Amino acid sequence: MAGMDSMDQSGTGASADQVPGWLDVVLRFGPEILIVSLLLVVVSIALRRRAAVLPAIGGGLILYIGMYAQPDMALMYAAILTGTVLLILAYVTSLRRVRRENQ
Repeated sequence: MAGMDSMDQSGTGASADQVPGWLDVVLRFGPEILIVSLLLVVVSIALRRRAAVLPAIGGGLILYIGMYAQPDMALMYAAILTGTVLLILAYVTSLRRVRRENQ
């Protein structure tokens, strides 16, 4: 009977081991959240500068593959870093002013 006090009523262990509800949602719907976020980023970049769309799409694909289709941890972290850098560069490129010759 020693150690029974750490068991919750269902007998599965301490309730402190359970994942909070918001974290469970993020973990369960992580790929969908990432896809929607990437689509929104790509659309916002496309509205500002179309030339920066390809690096944004490439960064998003690398980020998704690195996070959800890669079993090797070292390659996963490298892909996440590469995808994030490409997305940041695409965003920074979209912020530059467009020079218009007819002003």
